[in-house]
Amino acid sequence: MKKKLAALLCGVMCVGAFTGCSSTELAYLKMSKDLMDTMETCKVEGKMQADIDFDALQGFLVDVAKATDAEYYDEMYAEGMPSGKKTVTVDYDMNMDMEKLTYDMSFDLDYAGKNYDLGTMYYSMTEGIYVTTDTIWGAYQLAGDFAEGYEDSYIFSDAFAKDLKATLAEDKYVELLSPAYLTGVDLSEAVPQNGYGDLYDAVFTFYEDVLDGFETGMVTRTGGGYRIEADGQEVAQLLVDLLDFVADNPEQVMDATEAYMMAVMDSAVSATEEDKAMMQQAFTEMRASQQDFVAAAEQMSILLAEAVQEKSISMVLDSFSYDAKVTKAGNGFDSTASYDVTHKGKQVMNLTTDATLVKSDVSVTVPQTGVTVDELKEKLAVLENEKYNPVTGVSVSWGWYGENDYADLYTMRSVAEGAFFNNDYNWADLIVKENRAYLPLRAICDVLGEEVGWENATKTPYVLQGGQRIDMKGLLQDGRAFVAVRDFEKLGYTVEYNAFDDGFKTVDILK
Repeated sequence: MKKKLAALLCGVMCVGAFTGCSSTELAYLKMSKDLMDTMETCKVEGKMQADIDFDALQGFLVDVAKATDAEYYDEMYAEGMPSGKKTVTVDYDMNMDMEKLTYDMSFDLDYAGKNYDLGTMYYSMTEGIYVTTDTIWGAYQLAGDFAEGYEDSYIFSDAFAKDLKATLAEDKYVELLSPAYLTGVDLSEAVPQNGYGDLYDAVFTFYEDVLDGFETGMVTRTGGGYRIEADGQEVAQLLVDLLDFVADNPEQVMDATEAYMMAVMDSAVSATEEDKAMMQQAFTEMRASQQDFVAAAEQMSILLAEAVQEKSISMVLDSFSYDAKVTKAGNGFDSTASYDVTHKGKQVMNLTTDATLVKSDVSVTVPQTGVTVDELKEKLAVLENEKYNPVTGVSVSWGWYGENDYADLYTMRSVAEGAFFNNDYNWADLIVKENRAYLPLRAICDVLGEEVGWENATKTPYVLQGGQRIDMKGLLQDGRAFVAVRDFEKLGYTVEYNAFDDGFKTVDILK
């Protein structure tokens, strides 16, 4: 079976969370199917609100860390974290077209009495994920107002903000992920040949068949719809009970799963008869080793039951509760949900959502071009390197446990906190010959911003500085030039070498 339809259906199958096969739970599943039908082309308007007590959150994180490892906890969680109670609200509008596997979503966020326009995100399994540059700018403004303790950083200075805004204005969209990176597969034929109706039927038939005889007790009827309530311990116990149910009913689970997977393959444009035969063979082999299947489910149940008894995990589960409602409203649905985290009698966080979904003919146009994340980072890296946080040198280290085949590189900068848009940590091959260390010329010069050249006739590498050529002869290996550490002094750098008793060595090449 191709991965693409399996990935597509993951979201659909999540509708069955907290359900079993009681009459109420089956009725909830039926309404969920109606909701999925409505979602094929729809508009959604919603609001999310997060109330966070950052002082209580800090205490909670420290207590969880203590429970995880009594030897390791400190106040590191407070670094960059706001203090006191804060409220964040997000209003959003979404257009969804499941027939084309696309949606767009626009956001407005309010925090501490200030509004942030977070632009629009575009999602398509066949065309990728894009955001507007307004999204980047809004997120940058929010980060500057949200973080505490970084007010003096150049990244939030007026000058950098001005340069960032000018850089973002050069493009309208940013491509966050391409389709290939998003899934690793070709999605050109991901839409089922007869739409999603048959797939929805298969999903909910699967739930009815695979969970026959299993009840959660978490779903109740409410006016015009259903309510789902659970706390963290109940959710964990539900997973343990579900694994036990699978172990006790292996044939039922296998039969329902095979029927579901074959229905998925029947709807797939690209599924061949060979694909279907391979799927059936896989289930035949699974049935032949049914005891292994049961043993695996039992072992997973035991491991999960043991895990939830761990002090830190139990503490997290004890803190969490969930309450949601879904009701039919006209030609759509209303949904509300509340997620609570409490600790030592204090509310750490409460997240509420309220959304209305209405059937509607919509058209989602995904941008066809945009600057990539890497391209945007390169632009900002130039800004950083040339103006706000220039490179002052490179620190090289090697020799751990006698290892002399490679070295770690760390870019040294004028501002202590390091770079925001560059990877300041890297590694390079190393040659140690006759107690002298040789480093790859280009790798070091790329960090230092030097221009490297090569004279093929004499096999000589060189560096150009102010129009002057400086030869950098050393060793050639696999077509690459390695030069002795001290030879970087020819380029005007100061070289500081340190050797330690355990074989560990460092070299700082400083401007």
